[in-house]
Amino acid sequence: MSQNAPARPGTVRGSGPDRPQNPAWSALADRAIERLRAHHQRLAARREAPACDDAFAPGAGAGRAARRAKGPWPDATPTAPQAVLAQLSRSPARRHLPPDAWDAIVAQGGDPFATAEDGRCRPQIELPLAELLLALRLAATFTSAAELARHLAPGALTVLTGLDWPDRALLEPVLEHAILPDAWGATARAAKIDDSGPCLRVFTDTARDDVLREALGARTPLLFALASDTKLPAAFSAALDQHLTLAPITPELLLTLLAATHSATGRIDAAAVRAALPSAAALARLTPEHCLIAARAPNARAVAERLAGFAGAVAPTPAPAPAPVRDLETLARRSPAHMTAWRIVRDLVAWRDGTVSWTELTRSLLLHGAPGTGKTMLARMMGETAGVRVISSSFAAWQSAGHLGHMLAAMRRTFQDARTAAPCILFIDEIDAAGSRDDTASQNRSYQTQVINGFLEEVDRIAREPGVILVGACNDPNRLDPAILRPGRFDVKIEVPRPDRAFLEGMLVDALRGTLTPTELAGLARDAVGQTPADVDAAIRAARADARHRGVPLDAGLLRHHLGASTIPPASLRRIALHEAGHAIAAHHIDPGSIRRIQVSGRAGEVDRTPPRADMLLRDLEAEIVVLLAGRAAEDVILGAASNGAGGSAGSDLARASALAAAIEHRYGLGHDGLLWTEAPLPGLSAPPDLRARLRKRLDTAARQARTLIRQHQGAVEALAARLEDERELAGEDLHAFLRSTATDATSPPTEAKPM
Repeated sequence: MSQNAPARPGTVRGSGPDRPQNPAWSALADRAIERLRAHHQRLAARREAPACDDAFAPGAGAGRAARRAKGPWPDATPTAPQAVLAQLSRSPARRHLPPDAWDAIVAQGGDPFATAEDGRCRPQIELPLAELLLALRLAATFTSAAELARHLAPGALTVLTGLDWPDRALLEPVLEHAILPDAWGATARAAKIDDSGPCLRVFTDTARDDVLREALGARTPLLFALASDTKLPAAFSAALDQHLTLAPITPELLLTLLAATHSATGRIDAAAVRAALPSAAALARLTPEHCLIAARAPNARAVAERLAGFAGAVAPTPAPAPAPVRDLETLARRSPAHMTAWRIVRDLVAWRDGTVSWTELTRSLLLHGAPGTGKTMLARMMGETAGVRVISSSFAAWQSAGHLGHMLAAMRRTFQDARTAAPCILFIDEIDAAGSRDDTASQNRSYQTQVINGFLEEVDRIAREPGVILVGACNDPNRLDPAILRPGRFDVKIEVPRPDRAFLEGMLVDALRGTLTPTELAGLARDAVGQTPADVDAAIRAARADARHRGVPLDAGLLRHHLGASTIPPASLRRIALHEAGHAIAAHHIDPGSIRRIQVSGRAGEVDRTPPRADMLLRDLEAEIVVLLAGRAAEDVILGAASNGAGGSAGSDLARASALAAAIEHRYGLGHDGLLWTEAPLPGLSAPPDLRARLRKRLDTAARQARTLIRQHQGAVEALAARLEDERELAGEDLHAFLRSTATDATSPPTEAKPM
């Protein structure tokens, strides 16, 4: 390692090449440490001085401002060794000791980064730990000098919560000597403030109305440091627009504290200390007293190890159980899948009340859709709404029981539990993991056949016994055995798609009502388009946790960050919008009225169309390939180059177009080989060259047709993409009216490809 490695800006003082970035409050914290150390150095000089300095003689000076105007004490001027240490503290990676001395300190369990050349491991001026800890938490609360200035503006009114009684007793001196700007003071006195300098008035209670009235009558900034059970007078509590919560004790805060208390160089081995510290969540369970006791250890790493021991002894507070969801009726107005579930639940309740017979009910439901769209949540909501138990399992859970016999026994136990608990909801997840008995390519066909036969037997048995509503879930129903899908086993099969913008807004309103304004919630719903309910729920929880650990209120900006909307490159969003607009315009001109919804997000897009007809001719199949390749064509024509967005997974545009072209050749009897049918999968590189050449020719022809169509309707494609960029979703009459307006729109002559 270089002996003269330069300081890396924005890093925690310590060692190692991967030091984390300093938090935003680090500059305010460093200044607080310097000011607090200078204050205690002056106190030490006063105690050692043989006589009182003239500036502090009775009658000398004109108050606090006059005393500060004298500047630092002579003893506080950095000496040559202090200046060297100051420079060293700004070089986190530099090894300032000889190799043998460095290795000896490491062998003895010490911290060579924190050890000065004279062997000291502590600063010359040691700071009171309680004051320093509070000063750093205040620095993290105010975050920056600019933010602090907002709370010190004339007329500013701020409430600070989260302090315990010992902290509130130290608050005034710590503010004055560590946090407030030079020449400022803090006072909690009832006496009238003099005019000797700027001052922050601090209140730790609101018992005396006359004192409050006198303080409110002046333009002096006010800070109310209140206990959790102290209430502000109703007359002015509503006017407080600056509410702060004291920042929690975090690993970053402790690293800063230990560099100031357990180092003679201003540095510690940050990598080793961070590795020994408990997690932020575990630290949040500790009290300041835990930290102060741990800080009595001889070095920074020993402090971290003590804290880890304390954290292990303090049990986490159990999280409150989530409130049951009973608002399926409201959600039923937002999606067909929820409406279907709501009707089944109403019928189950009616059967339980004796008003309808079991034979009149829809007794089974298959939910299918992409992962995270809320299939499991919907099944649980059905049980909560009906007030019945939900018995849950999955093919994966049954298979984990062991070999075939154990797996079938676990399956039978689940169905028996449901019959015993009736009336109930029996939810079986991952049904498509069972596969199909028609899959001849499977290497475990015998096992698969016995599993499916056992499942069908249990489903048929439970259908004959009243009281159990069977709900299944899968990602791809096409992978299921046809016998599972027939009526009587699953009466209703319905897709749970990605939610639309209205559904997302309703979800955000339900979770954040009273926290954000309707305008903010509508904007967040726009930003969340394309995400699943699971994505949005995770973002809300992450934003709440982030706000809690930062000590700030939850706001729209924080939620937008966790939704990922604040990091979307405009160029990526435009490419995705153009891609989906290409699909939509092509689909509309080939099959008018087939588009139900278009969505775009920063990650992907989707055009929701009605299912294709069962009786498709060759020209219909070829037109479908054109639609599948029109998104890539729109990128190529308008932006000058196509991205990889059309390819990738088995569900991508290119995969579906290739599969359809292959099906024309050897499944549908419409290709070069005529009526020949084969069960072979999609041909790959090992396919005969003539077959690959025919598939390539079919795809290339469709791609040329797609590019021609996009050039003819380029204006419509760009206009639709612009609306999608702005609104993120088009559906219903708005979408249909726009597409109707493009029916006669054609760009003539075709424009050349333009680079992005």
